[in-house]
Amino acid sequence: MRECKAQGCHVTLVTREKMLHEDWPRDVLDEVFALPNDAPVELFLDLASHIAKTTKPDRIVALEEFDVIIAALAREHLCMPGMSSSRAKTFRDKLAMSVKAREAMFPRSELRYWKLLKKSGGSLKR
Repeated sequence: MRECKAQGCHVTLVTREKMLHEDWPRDVLDEVFALPNDAPVELFLDLASHIAKTTKPDRIVALEEFDVIIAALAREHLCMPGMSSSRAKTFRDKLAMSVKAREAMFPRSELRYWKLLKKSGGSLKR
């Protein structure tokens, strides 16, 4: 966030109420919005639309792995470039990510298979 501000960006933080009092770099935040902890995705999308009416966002960035899908949905909602929600779901799904890595012929750890083999009592076949 500090680097974005140093580059001249308008920095807006959208978070949940329970995270509002975290140690955010408030000196670089232009706007802060807190949604209820149990807010549905639609409320995030409505807020993204509201923000976009006054400040055209260049980027929407998830700060945690758990927010990747919501950020992707907001980008799609505002017709912005970036990771799609379908790709974000693959990113969040470790098994799907492993399958994609295997298809792309990236090396993977065999430890995962050993753990599955151990859990299945030795009956797992590769």
